[in-house]
Amino acid sequence: MSPTRSWKDLEEETVFSVPFVSISRTHSVRDGDGRRARFYRLHFPDWANIFAITPEDEVVFVHQFRQGVMEYTLELPGGVMEPGEDPLEGARRELVEETGYTSDEWITLGSVYPNPAIQDNRCTTFIARNARRTHPTAFDTDEELEIETIPLAQVAERTLHGQVTNAVIVAGLARALAELGVLNQPR
Repeated sequence: MSPTRSWKDLEEETVFSVPFVSISRTHSVRDGDGRRARFYRLHFPDWANIFAITPEDEVVFVHQFRQGVMEYTLELPGGVMEPGEDPLEGARRELVEETGYTSDEWITLGSVYPNPAIQDNRCTTFIARNARRTHPTAFDTDEELEIETIPLAQVAERTLHGQVTNAVIVAGLARALAELGVLNQPR
């Protein structure tokens, strides 16, 4: 059953803005009963993540230092979309920048909202089949990545045992493994 009332913004103002994120305060009204409230919304660019599979059935991962938790996390390669960039084009760009891998066979797995309670962006996950390392990496200035390829048969187990801790990456892995039929195989 869907809710029958929704909120509409009456006014929105930016209260904080830095590269990659801004925060707005809204004055909103709820349909039906006219209740008014103030909310805060975080605006991030959309993201893309790539489940790149090599011809040897290995999945390309990156170990990346994350400032929020001050440690390296094991993740799929990916990143933010440039303004107006198509998610697939952004995914292709991010894959080659972060790993040097390219692919001519892409499957779109759809998008998720990383945190719809307070954020307005989407993260789209792609499968890149037959990915091969064809270019040098081109990390962003403050990016430090180490590439690790993991056999496809080990990805679910390593994720379930807590080696992948980024929730958006876990969601993308679940979709990719389901698409490939890996989650339906006996263990």
